[in-house]
This record gives sequence, C-alpha cells and structure tokens, in this order.
Amino acid sequence: MTTYEEKYIESLKSDIPDDVLRYRKAGMFKEAEEAIDRWLTRNASKEMNERLLIEKEHLGLLRGEFPYTEEEALAIAQQDIPEFTAEDLKKLDDDGVCEWIFIDGKKHYFDRFWETATHVVKALSDRVHGTEGNTEAKALLTEARTAMRETGSAKYRTTAEVTYRLNDDVFTPGMDLKVWLPIPAERYQTSDVRILSTSHEVKETAGNDAPARTVFFHEKLEENTTFSVRYSFVTDMQYNDPRSEADKAVAGTYDFDVDELQPHIRFSPYLRALSQEIIGDEKNPVRIAEKAFDYVTSKVNYSYMRDYFLLDDIPQYCARNLRGDCGVQALLFITLCRMNGVPARWQSGMCSAGENDFGAHDWAMFYAEPFGWLFADPSYGGSAYKDGDEERRWFYFGNLDPFRVTANHEFQAPLTPEKKYRRYDPYDNQAGEAETPDFGISGGDRTISRHIISIEKLD
Repeated sequence: MTTYEEKYIESLKSDIPDDVLRYRKAGMFKEAEEAIDRWLTRNASKEMNERLLIEKEHLGLLRGEFPYTEEEALAIAQQDIPEFTAEDLKKLDDDGVCEWIFIDGKKHYFDRFWETATHVVKALSDRVHGTEGNTEAKALLTEARTAMRETGSAKYRTTAEVTYRLNDDVFTPGMDLKVWLPIPAERYQTSDVRILSTSHEVKETAGNDAPARTVFFHEKLEENTTFSVRYSFVTDMQYNDPRSEADKAVAGTYDFDVDELQPHIRFSPYLRALSQEIIGDEKNPVRIAEKAFDYVTSKVNYSYMRDYFLLDDIPQYCARNLRGDCGVQALLFITLCRMNGVPARWQSGMCSAGENDFGAHDWAMFYAEPFGWLFADPSYGGSAYKDGDEERRWFYFGNLDPFRVTANHEFQAPLTPEKKYRRYDPYDNQAGEAETPDFGISGGDRTISRHIISIEKLD
C-alpha cells in the first residue's frame, strides 16, 4: 500500500545524502531508514524530503524484490538442474545475467533471477524449457511478418479480456475503491476498438487521445469482487523498410518528443559520451535511429527487471549494466534518439500471438520525414540478434507484428481521472491500478489476469 502522492516521483532526479546512500549500498537497510528519519527531521528542503520518502519505500520494497540468499538461489536452480553448482551460479553473476544486491551483509538475488537465466542463456533454456518454445506463437508471428513483407500489410482482429481483483486479506467491507483497467486506443496501427462487456458500470472511458487509455470504475463494495473489461480491436500493420530508403530521409528541427523527461529520460554525461561513440556526427534521422537500435539490440542482454519504481534512472541503468527488459531497452533507444534530435516516443500495452501468449510489453516509435512515425522494438530485435536471425532483427526496426494491444502512448502519463497515490507502476499501465481514499494498492495486494479470447485474420 502507498500513502504519498504520485507527484513525488519527479524527485528521483535528485541524489540522496551520502550516508543514506552508503548504508543502502552496503545492504544496511535498518541503518539507512534511521538515517532517512534523521534527515526528515532536519527538513533540508521540500525536494529532499520527497526524495527521502521515496527512498524509504524503496528500502521496504527491495527486500521483497531480492528475497534469495546465495544458498537459496542455488537450491532454486538445482530444482531444475540438480547438477547446477555454486560455480555455475557465480559464472552467471560474472556474465551479468543475474541481478543481486547486499542485504544485511549477504548477497541476495532478484526474485526472477532464474527466469532470466533460463530465458537468456540458451544452454539453460534448452535444459529447462526444451528447444521448441511456443510453436503456436512462432507460427503466427512468422505468418504475419511474411505477409507484411510479401503483400505490404497484415490485418487482424483480436478479442481479449483483463481482470483485476483485490486480495481477500486486503479487502474490507464498505471499501470505497477506484479501479483503472487499460484498453486499446484508436491511434496509429489500431482501429475499431469495441468494448464488449464490463463487470461493473464504467464511470469514465478515457478518449483515444489519452496518453494512457483506461476504463474507470468507482464502487463502494460490501463484498470483494473482480473487475473486468472485454474488448476487441483491429490492428492493420503496413510494412516499412526505412534502412533501404534512408537516403530519402530529411533532417529537421522538431519541437515534439525530443526533450528530456524527468526523472528518467535524462541526457546524462555518460549517455552523451555513449551517444557520441555510437552516433558520431550522423545527421540522417533514419541512420541515427538505426545506429541506436543496432547498439541496444546487439549489446544489451534481456533481463527481467525489478519494479521500474525502484530504478532512479532507467536508460542510465540499461547503458551502465547492459541489461534490461523490453521497456528498459526501449527507453535507452528513445533517449539516444532524442539526444540527437530525432523525435522518439513510447508505446506499450500487451503483446499477443496465440491464446497462450498474452503479456505486458513495451516498445518505441521514432519520427523521420518523409516516412512519419515508424516503430522500433529493441527487445524483439535483440532476441532475433541472439538467435542469429538478422532478417527478423531488422524487421523490428520500422515495423511491429500486428499482435499488440496498444493502451499507452507516452511514458509517465497520468491516468484519467488522475490518481492521487503512487501507482503500482508510476510510469505505465499494463496491469491496472486501484486506490481507496486513504491509500494506493500495491502489486502484491491484487491479482490480475489477461486472456486472449480470439485472433482473427482479416482480408
């Protein structure tokens, strides 16, 4: 549960006092919290107080995000691979696969460390998951990409449902609950959005121009209940090959989607140096975006991430550690584009390719005349790069597959109506949000589900 206002988030751009930072990095969370309390009594500034309140919540959340000691992490790995050794675990650490921090003087591993390891390390993936993967999803994606290349487009109607329910131990009779559930917006590649059914009366539906589109419920509940929305939409993807036509691109000066966005899209000294190394003096906007995409897809390893709320500067984290999930990679790409005058923005929602494949996903868009807005999906491109499939990698520079639920068109966008307390995800909305008049609902206090009902190919 959260009890402070979401506007505090911008204070993440400010550093915390050195003593708090030293305690946190050493894993001495109790001492860090005590130091925060001392600083709050000093009332150094409004900005610092807000930053320290966020830091105190970070410390509480980090224990849950990094629950496993080395011994416990090894035991988890050995459930799948009995002969997995402590030396094997250390190699994953040395290779930058597993994320860990110190807590109370001991190394603690991220709760999805083994998911990451068995996703990105092929030998482990083959052992644990087999070599086939989701054949239905692969076939559907291949079909759509082939159609786009050969005929110029691919068009599908998708029907889906998302649900949100408070955990019973959080619910109390008489609770006044507000719930926001994401729905697709009719913008860019998406059209003909139909709300087919909802569990409760919708009090407000955000417009198609809303940066984070939702249906909003507000109920006083005597019994716990599940909130849901079922919808359908059409995705019509037109094929682009901007690399082969890059000479047509025209450099321009733009006043949209080229600025910093605190606290995350920041043009830091390191990112400026990295940008100069990657982009150099290139002025062609397509080539600039191409170089940024090439760097992210070839250098950054996919990794499941702690809550974005626990990262002070997401693109900087990605660039420093060469690790990140789809949204982290997209934000590094967006930042590199913006630093070089190429408009770039966020899209997110869910990706779907078959009834058993429907999960949260983030990607990017960039702008270049005379093409207009083009798509870029660094994590899908990076996966193809790791597989040695260059054709698939570069498909995702300029294009997306048509199996995307696009609910969000800006990073760090407000909900409609605005939410008071800090969201479970302050930057995006793919799983739904809720709050009472007294506190916000955290990720561990609710259960969500996302289901594909059908995917229909259209002529």
